[in-house]
Amino acid sequence: MSKKNTIRLLVFTTLVFLLYWSIHLIVLSQIKTILQDINDEKIQFKYTDVDLSLLKRSLTLTDINFFKGEELHINIQSIQLSGIDPYELLKSNKINAASLDIQTPKVVINSTTTEDSKFKKKTRSIDISINKSSVKNGSFTLISNDTTHIPVQGINVRGNLKGFMINEKTLENKIPFVTSNFLLKIDTIQFPVDAYHKLYVEKTMLSKENFEFIGLHIIPLLDRQKFHQVIPVERDYINLKGERLLVKEPSFFDDQETSDFCSEMITFDRFHATIYRDKRIRDDTSIKPLYSKMLREMDTKIAIDSILISNSTLKYTEHPDSDADAGVLEFHNLNLHSGLLSNILNSKPVDIKINTLFMNQAPMKVKWMFNINDPSDFFTIKGSLKNVQAVSLNSFLTPVVKVKAKGALDELYFNFNGNVNKATGDMQLSFEQFDVSIYDQETKKIKSFLSSIANMLIGGQEDKGLIKEEEISVKRDHTKSFWNYFWLCIRNGLFKIIV
Repeated sequence: MSKKNTIRLLVFTTLVFLLYWSIHLIVLSQIKTILQDINDEKIQFKYTDVDLSLLKRSLTLTDINFFKGEELHINIQSIQLSGIDPYELLKSNKINAASLDIQTPKVVINSTTTEDSKFKKKTRSIDISINKSSVKNGSFTLISNDTTHIPVQGINVRGNLKGFMINEKTLENKIPFVTSNFLLKIDTIQFPVDAYHKLYVEKTMLSKENFEFIGLHIIPLLDRQKFHQVIPVERDYINLKGERLLVKEPSFFDDQETSDFCSEMITFDRFHATIYRDKRIRDDTSIKPLYSKMLREMDTKIAIDSILISNSTLKYTEHPDSDADAGVLEFHNLNLHSGLLSNILNSKPVDIKINTLFMNQAPMKVKWMFNINDPSDFFTIKGSLKNVQAVSLNSFLTPVVKVKAKGALDELYFNFNGNVNKATGDMQLSFEQFDVSIYDQETKKIKSFLSSIANMLIGGQEDKGLIKEEEISVKRDHTKSFWNYFWLCIRNGLFKIIV
């Protein structure tokens, strides 16, 4: 090569290098300006280092910190964007990339703070769009404003997102970005249920189509003896294990004119709960709203098309306020179906159907309806219980109601309707042989006279095999739950029929 050509090549190479370096500096400056434009009085976006390669069309940020007031902090070890379009960036001030790799993000959400509406909102020209993104080795913490002071935590978050986008509008939302689809996996999630229990989830998979939770556990934080020493008033001591919880087609909204949360269906599969309550502890005299009022007054608006509980069990143990043994109720092979559950104005009443085996031997069916939007909290609940052996009834009736039965009930039907203050209805019993013994609560001896009268009344109906009581009325104790209200209806009906 001649000296002249060598000089020309050297000049050309120098010009190309200068051009490349100039474009590099311009593009890098533009990127820094776009990232800087995220910041305002409330939002702060910081990073330690930025590395741009035009040849590889890649951008790497390290040690990123995103603050949205005191309510959100995201720390990310590194972010790498690949497939950047420099021409689009220079032309329209947009960052478009083929892929985004997020390494070790740590998200902390603090819901104890309140949003300051006094800060001045800034007009931004930011527009970042990425075709696909990946997340590796992430974690999140949610600090809530409850009495437990125990944060919600999730570890080893990883997965993929498609259609990732950040712009001026998304930065105003609770979550400062949007995505068209995603698949995230989380190894462990745990968060407090109340001051005495926590929920632990072994595996979680989140996508736009489904939220799936595998291996759910509600675990007491104290043993039962210590629990009853520290609680100021009576409350449930809960152990729960669930195999699978599936939320189909979940949707979240910020618009106050629509639902905050919607789902096509929520399924609870193979949940097994044991609940213990000690009535020897002082009563909780706070007002207990019915479910309709609780849902009506929720801050979050919901619309769930259907709820299913399948192949589950419930065991409830209650120690009476005496030295008697604890009473036990068990429901096996518990299956529940609920139609639309919505607290949106003018939504239709909730319709629930339950099928179970009472004490693992007697088929039980329940139909329950309540209207969330009715201020009177109107409800109806009716059902049947068949082939009930007396021994199944005695496990709860004898300790709690002081009644012991012999024989069996072929059929029991109940039909009640009520509101926040009062319930009325009727009950029917069908039997071949059924005797009762009534105990004195103080002496714990059988009240022979009352027992004889009760059995005479029952015996007088044996040729028909049917006793019906139509005028059952219950006044609600507002310091007790709905299930106590329902139990009073059943108890009063049995007392009227038997005693």
